[in-house]
Amino acid sequence: MVAQKNTMDLEQKPPSPRTPGWIFLLAVIIAISLAIPKWKDVVRKNEDGDYELQEWRKDERYIELDRNENAEQYRLIAKVSGYYLCYLCENKRTWINMGETLKIGITTNKTERYRIEWLDKQKAYYFKDVEGDLATVRRAEIQKIAAYPLWPENLNRSKSERLVVPPFHKTVRLK
Repeated sequence: MVAQKNTMDLEQKPPSPRTPGWIFLLAVIIAISLAIPKWKDVVRKNEDGDYELQEWRKDERYIELDRNENAEQYRLIAKVSGYYLCYLCENKRTWINMGETLKIGITTNKTERYRIEWLDKQKAYYFKDVEGDLATVRRAEIQKIAAYPLWPENLNRSKSERLVVPPFHKTVRLK
């Protein structure tokens, strides 16, 4: 006698229903459009009938203008000698001596740019080189990054270990 196969085992289950991708995309677009302030959200009519910015928008403007006037060009410096992360190195790490530069950058948000815990984990400290308006500190940053290949700390490395930019930089571009 030939055993019959259970036809229920051979039947494929129907695919589980999935939300079409266009519905998800539409939901994202709607969410973004609701999050973007409209003209009426940032402007109000004053007692004279003229339009003016809402107080929160004025405050935001002054905060940003102040930040642009109070910027810093900084360096992250190695606390100890050892192997450090190197974003642009072939093996993603390089030997750095204590006191050498890990990163050159600028910030307009001094208090929140790097958390102490993060700096400790990276075995680095924050050193302010230049303080001033955004244009001044940006100029200092560009000059230092561009000259880095010729810095003594870099030239002291063997030719095969020399860097174009400090190890924490993620690009060789000056922008």
